Amino acid sequence: EFGNELYDFENITAAAGIRELQHVVMDVFGADTGQNFQLLGPDVARWKEGPFMTEFVELTKDVLYGLTWHSYPLGPSYLLDDSSSNHSAHQQHLVDQMMRPDKVETLGQKQVRHIVQSHDTAISKLKLIMGESGGAYNSGHNGLSNRFIDSFWYLKSMAILAQNHHDMFCRQTLIGGYYELIDHETFTPNPSYFAARLFAKLMGRQVWHVQVNHELESSSRQQQQEEPKQYHGYQRVFAHCSKHHGGQLTLLILNYSPNSTAVLNQIDGMLPNNLVPRDEYIMTAPNLTSKIVFLNGRELTLDDSDCTADTGCFAHLNPNTVVDSDNRISVPPHAYAFVQFAKESTISKKKCGGS
Repeated sequence: EFGNELYDFENITAAAGIRELQHVVMDVFGADTGQNFQLLGPDVARWKEGPFMTEFVELTKDVLYGLTWHSYPLGPSYLLDDSSSNHSAHQQHLVDQMMRPDKVETLGQKQVRHIVQSHDTAISKLKLIMGESGGAYNSGHNGLSNRFIDSFWYLKSMAILAQNHHDMFCRQTLIGGYYELIDHETFTPNPSYFAARLFAKLMGRQVWHVQVNHELESSSRQQQQEEPKQYHGYQRVFAHCSKHHGGQLTLLILNYSPNSTAVLNQIDGMLPNNLVPRDEYIMTAPNLTSKIVFLNGRELTLDDSDCTADTGCFAHLNPNTVVDSDNRISVPPHAYAFVQFAKESTISKKKCGGS
């Protein structure tokens, strides 16, 4: 890979660097290496306004395998003036960036549009790759980046980029900093580890846009009245054909509502009897800043019995199978879910060619 957040360089210079890297690799491994390596770049986080990316792609598309870029849509993890009052205000700002509808909806959209336009304009076959993203830069924010709330921006970012023709997403980091997936002190998974595992397991490359009819259910009238207006009806649903099980459709459902359960009544006009059998992975936590995560009500913990040489760890991320059409898809407040429909379900047949 060429580059790591280089700034103030011209596209001709960057393109020359890519070609020089190609020569270095071929010198080291031999000219017959051929398809055994791919070149990625330029891995920039910011670039000059104008045609830089489009021209860079045009200059390198014959040798470049993937166009990589970085994004930290939440901004800085901490402020330079981190007094107690500023710290508290900035922490709330990050929470808003992750969970408030008016903030979440526009998060990073300008950069995404620009990178996709650069890719399309050059009419290239390049892979689009998120080369690095960890939400908040400068190592993440302790108490947010390593908590359940982090999964919301992370999952939405992966889903939005998949809708915008991206093939890969590299999370910053596996271990290290506060945005790590594995806690560097305890070596146990942080909540977003499970989000990554399930997304990789269930969401394939074929992306669909679906129309969802849903309603909100609150446990009390008081809670419904206390629900901020901007959250009312704020759920997001993404649909992919399943990764390892051909012919199955999987939904990712994010419920940003603090008080109301999201209940899906129809998907693309299909009633509940068309939405079974299905497997549900409902992910919840005691609160948004919890390190504890529940899958279908079961706390996910790591002990020796969870890991084997054959299956690795957490092979038991098992769903709840639903066969009764009277059981509608329900996602609790401040929770997310993956719902995978069986091949024989009507919706999988329609979208993914299930049998």
